[in-house]
Amino acid sequence: MEVAVSLYLGCLGTVPEKLQALANECSHIKGLRKQLVFLKDELVAMRAFLLKVAAMEQEGPLDIQLKVWAQDVRETSYDVEDCVDDFTRSLHLAGEGKKQQGSNMITDFFRKCSQTLLTLRTWHEFADTFEELKARVVDAGDRWERYKLDGTLLLSTTCGPCAPGMLFSFPENNCSSRIITTTRVISVAHSCCSSLDGRVYEMEPLTFQQSKWLFLKRLFGCEECPDQLQEVSDEIVKKCGGLPLAVINISGLLTTQPAVKADWEVIRDSIGSALEKNRDLEGLNSILMLSYVALPQNLRTCVLYLSMFPEDCEINRDRLVRMWIAENFIAEERGRTLQEVAEGYFYELINRSLVQATDIGYDGKPQSFKVHDLMLDLLISKASEENFVTIVGQGSVHSPQDNIRRLSIQQPEQDATSGLQGRVSHVRSLSCFGQVRSLPVLEEFRCLHVLDLEGLSVLNSFDLSKIENLTRLKYLSLRDAFISEVPLGIAKLHDLETLDVRGTNITELPAGIVCLRKLRQLLTGNVDQGLTKIPDGIGNMESLQVVVGFNIMRSSIDAIEDLGYLINLKELSIQFNTGGYDQTSRYEEVLFSSLCKLGNSLQSLWILSVDSSSLQFLESWYPLPVFLQRFRMSTNFYYLKTPNWFLPELKSLYFISINISEVTEEELYILSKLCALTFLDLWFKVDPKQKITFPRGGFKSLKRFNFVRDPYVVRGMGYIVFEDGVLPKLEGLSIPLSVSMAKGYDFYVGIVHLRSLTHAKVILGKDGATPSEVKAAAESIEKEVSANPNNPKVSIEESQRPGDNSEE
Repeated sequence: MEVAVSLYLGCLGTVPEKLQALANECSHIKGLRKQLVFLKDELVAMRAFLLKVAAMEQEGPLDIQLKVWAQDVRETSYDVEDCVDDFTRSLHLAGEGKKQQGSNMITDFFRKCSQTLLTLRTWHEFADTFEELKARVVDAGDRWERYKLDGTLLLSTTCGPCAPGMLFSFPENNCSSRIITTTRVISVAHSCCSSLDGRVYEMEPLTFQQSKWLFLKRLFGCEECPDQLQEVSDEIVKKCGGLPLAVINISGLLTTQPAVKADWEVIRDSIGSALEKNRDLEGLNSILMLSYVALPQNLRTCVLYLSMFPEDCEINRDRLVRMWIAENFIAEERGRTLQEVAEGYFYELINRSLVQATDIGYDGKPQSFKVHDLMLDLLISKASEENFVTIVGQGSVHSPQDNIRRLSIQQPEQDATSGLQGRVSHVRSLSCFGQVRSLPVLEEFRCLHVLDLEGLSVLNSFDLSKIENLTRLKYLSLRDAFISEVPLGIAKLHDLETLDVRGTNITELPAGIVCLRKLRQLLTGNVDQGLTKIPDGIGNMESLQVVVGFNIMRSSIDAIEDLGYLINLKELSIQFNTGGYDQTSRYEEVLFSSLCKLGNSLQSLWILSVDSSSLQFLESWYPLPVFLQRFRMSTNFYYLKTPNWFLPELKSLYFISINISEVTEEELYILSKLCALTFLDLWFKVDPKQKITFPRGGFKSLKRFNFVRDPYVVRGMGYIVFEDGVLPKLEGLSIPLSVSMAKGYDFYVGIVHLRSLTHAKVILGKDGATPSEVKAAAESIEKEVSANPNNPKVSIEESQRPGDNSEE
């Protein structure tokens, strides 16, 4: 399926289809239909030509004439879609209120006449705009013929001097002050040197052996290279000139290629010898450009969108993925949702080393990444060249066009945004970072799909009272903004798919929000406490897939019951504090009933509480939530034993964080039968009375196990032993060790048997133990670690109960 919007096609992925649908709707007016079909046919032809141009760029730089033609066509496609959307919406609004109940020949006749008149009147309002767009499309087709742009590859080369543009002025004296300047440009370094005692220290590049080690480790995970690739690998490494970023980018590119010598030689030849001879920015940029050009078209569109974020910004996965989807960059693939496809793109950018993962989640998957500043410079340059993103701030405006398509405001100076007046009517994404003092009025952004105001502490520049005018808005984030009310007009944003108001002071949403039938993600609440009520009638919002942060006890019984009617709900995170409330049993009953109804769709459940509110009502669950993948409880309530619905039939359940008062071998045996269980956080508060031996034959998929004592300050109580053959895939481990209990078994733990272990933490509980026994326990664990063939990294900490001053 073709994506709706892309870097190379603009909006030509779906505009022809929109024109055809509009032509069918206006079929009763032949002249109008004819013009719409003509425009559609011309744009279909243009789409085919642009696909050729995109393929040509894979072979080398395009001729400037061809680039200008392609840019004009893309810009026209954006304007055509904007006009079609405006016309369609006006047509539908004009028809509202004209529908009549009942039907007969007379009423049908007058209804058709009325519809025709309304269509003609609406068409008259847009006729001039359509004629102008039609003329632009025809002219683009004529120019294609005049220039004889028949697919022949035309190459152009450009070059320009590198000017530092930086001068520093400091007093010359003998006060022994030192100014250290870091730069990637040697000429800038020299220009910054003091005439008194200035020195330039050049970082040495990696040696060939160091570069080769980094290259092979990134590609194969080891230092060995297949024999058939030895020679070409050495040549590629040599061409990287000892620059780590170049080595990482090229190896990342090769991870997407088959391990075939001929294919690697093509990459080698593409690199050229720029870095081999000269380690300046021009040579490095050639490497980065190679990685960029090698991206599939859909990924190029997504990676250019990263230029919306400022330097050193940690870009959250869910935030970015939802923005991509709202921009229509993502197309569904067979058997995969939009969310899954977009997340795949996110991971692909990391795998190609174009970005660097910065936060790994409990499931082992990256939650966020950063873009290297050199790569970001390249993306900003390309985004500006293609009029893909406009950046305002940092003392400059990066945009060559009058029509701004995407706008990123980054720490702007006082008057930096003054030049935006009259230029924002076609903006599709607006993101703001830092203190934004002034903006054009929000209703001027009439084509906006994405409004990202996350993290803005002051919203004085934004009058959200007329937000209903942003009729195309799909993504709205006010996360961590200083706001306590959601504007009423949000209930009229019928295309809205994501609303994120987490980290705000909002306690109640407008009643009309339940009319947003396309809303898929509704995110509220704070990290530690949710205060927002569930809106009454939420059961009507059947598109909801993610609901986060609502407070159960502050909501009505009817609203809690309505949760059970969200047939597409996949992720639910709720706050459940019963302290100070009456009728808690009724709330528990209704919540349990709703959760049982969600058993055929729910994939993730997280229950948070700041007190010990009982979750005993969830000791059973019928019918079983067979699609559940993640269960997490963050509360002071502890089950006496494992809930009886943790059965082997839950074949998708891979993450569990649960509180069990006293953990025994029986509890571990029950959990060991969950075949997909990969991550287990097991909290306990009663010290085990005896040694716990991990059961054989279970936990075949477990990769991480945390065994945690609560309260956390009282750590190190308990004694778990691992026998040979258990936990074959375990990589991460955190366990307590009661020294006084373990001394009867010579402090044996069994870490030596965990053959996949990479890192672990052992907390020594000193309660009732002497210092010499604690030392002996630590030495025994270190001995086991050294005998483990996987050479894991293990930290050993000491802890004791408050007030315990045991001495030898």
